[in-house]
Amino acid sequence: MTRSSKSRLKQLWNACCWVLAGSTSCLASADDHFCFDEPARAVYRDLLQLDFDRCDAALERVRKHASGTDTRNYAYLLLENERDFFRLFVYEHKGEFERLKGNRDQRLKRLQRSGLDDRWKQFLQAEIEMHWALIHLKRDKQVRGMQLLLRAHSLIQEGMQRYPDFYPFRKSAGILTALLATIPPEYQWASRLAGLSGDVREGRELLESFIEASTRSDSFLLEEALAAKSFVSCYLENEPQTAYRYWIRVAGLREPGPLFAWVQVKLALRAGWNDAARNALRALPARGFERLPLLHYLQGLAELQALDPSAERHFSLFFDRYPGQTYRAEAWQKRAWHAFLQGDFARYQWCMTNCRETGPGMIDEDKQAYLDASLGIQPDAMLLRARLLSDGGYAERALQLMTSSPPAYSHDDERLTEYHYRLARIYQQLNEPKLALEHFLNVAASGHRNSHLVCNAALQSGILYELTGDKASARSHYEKALQLQPDRYRHSLHQKARAGLSRLRGK
Repeated sequence: MTRSSKSRLKQLWNACCWVLAGSTSCLASADDHFCFDEPARAVYRDLLQLDFDRCDAALERVRKHASGTDTRNYAYLLLENERDFFRLFVYEHKGEFERLKGNRDQRLKRLQRSGLDDRWKQFLQAEIEMHWALIHLKRDKQVRGMQLLLRAHSLIQEGMQRYPDFYPFRKSAGILTALLATIPPEYQWASRLAGLSGDVREGRELLESFIEASTRSDSFLLEEALAAKSFVSCYLENEPQTAYRYWIRVAGLREPGPLFAWVQVKLALRAGWNDAARNALRALPARGFERLPLLHYLQGLAELQALDPSAERHFSLFFDRYPGQTYRAEAWQKRAWHAFLQGDFARYQWCMTNCRETGPGMIDEDKQAYLDASLGIQPDAMLLRARLLSDGGYAERALQLMTSSPPAYSHDDERLTEYHYRLARIYQQLNEPKLALEHFLNVAASGHRNSHLVCNAALQSGILYELTGDKASARSHYEKALQLQPDRYRHSLHQKARAGLSRLRGK
């Protein structure tokens, strides 16, 4: 064993011992401290179940007993912030952000005045900043979100240098290091000014090192780290099937709850395993949908991708029960597609009108749905069915549909471009890279440089070349994707291209 290997092993062993000691030696103390004891864990379990009534009641009991040791336990400060994060990130109740945003400053002031150990004080400050950064970014408050994100990253990096054996920093560092690798160009100046950089592989390795240490001690941060590693693997390392299998192995057999179901279904849909997503949703108790109405949208999408008529019922429940705006425009579009494929053209037009009136929203999916509705272009039934089947992973069914009769798009450039794109994606799913690349080349030759299909063809070609080990061609196609300015999905397509370049730098 080399000296550097021994050093890394010793560091990991010391960290494991620290995590084990820190999580099992919680004793009552009259001083300020951090102890994730069983009462605190019970509140955290309620949060993961999105049972805010039980969570609020427990936190209120702690607040009222001002003379008890719990009020000096800053685990409850973190839990209060987690509660606000989930409430704002999941539900988007109107006016809730304005009501709760002042809690950030109050909690940071409490931390500064506390006698808490410096390691925990700095870590909790970073966690609070990261939570509120993500909340601001979701609300499209990009500048403020980036300020808080960079502040959190700076606190975490400083903490890792000052306290190398304090492993909670590794979890947060892994998440932010991976995210910074895909930072949009308009904010890269800020990260360069702060001397920050990201790397997808480094982010994943930081998460893995934390998970390896914390699994020996049942760390309270473990669930978050497992979900983060799964999403990094799925979305940034472009290994969705590996990510799904990993999640099922490490967390899929735990108590079913709305957040775990959301993670599992998102990963399954991304992996193209639509039936796995449908089965997970059908097995979830009704209270899971009550606490996380976004699951109705995911079930509607999963049923639509299987061309199942029950999709309409799930979309209807989503609109009835979800108070937020995220996925709303896209849900109207998908509901319109369902009506169109059922031959109900009047209902199709009604749904598309509602999509336009909803507005573009803040995420790429909603923006594309709004743009489609605004253009008023009616889809082609065969291409739409092929798209849905392909997105659901039913590649054989999609290929049979596409090749059962010759295309009639010779005088329609846009439809012909989509025809080649759909075939390329189908062959990509069927592990036929040569045929996929041929059709992607036809897409690129169409000349529609502002088309999201052309941009994604460049991106997917880069992925195929990366998988075959042709780094030069992969890099060329990722860079080409970044040079294009697609009319839709620009942020997500460019993020994936930047993640691809980050992966290549690590190989």
